[in-house]
Amino acid sequence: SYFYLGIIAKEQGDTSKAILLFEKSLVYDDKYYNAIMQLGNIYAESNNPKALMFFDRAIKVNEFSDEALYAKGLYLQKENLYKDAVALYETVARMNPAHILCRYNLAYINGLFGNYNKAIDYLDQAIELAPEYADAYTLRGTMKEQLKNSTGAYNDYKHALQLDEHQELAEKGLKR
Repeated sequence: SYFYLGIIAKEQGDTSKAILLFEKSLVYDDKYYNAIMQLGNIYAESNNPKALMFFDRAIKVNEFSDEALYAKGLYLQKENLYKDAVALYETVARMNPAHILCRYNLAYINGLFGNYNKAIDYLDQAIELAPEYADAYTLRGTMKEQLKNSTGAYNDYKHALQLDEHQELAEKGLKR
């Protein structure tokens, strides 16, 4: 019951109360995965390094949780710890072949380091899994633009805007 009260507090925007309630639920069951993940996500949202402790704890409770591995990878990515994030994302991709966001983030990180072809491969996989994922088309357009593939970039930007007219980066890309 403390867990669900924590969810209610979180949804009402009372993060402090939510943390207390999730922690209280862990007093009764220290391996309560959902409470551990909620705490990890709350701390990750505020860039608090405690997030890593909770994600590691969740992984210890369920080593096959692609959710916990991905969340930890996302936190590490936001902290610019790209090598560690990539390792986690690659694990998630192997564990869950349908995980789209890990592929998108692998593409994003590869793009940061100039590995445009590898980024495009990951984006191709993400698009194959979710053909309506406009952000993937926009990022793939950016990668193609970096490779001087103007036609491919144009087509991806145009497709992204057909899927989501609010793709500002795709709009800017079309203008270039």
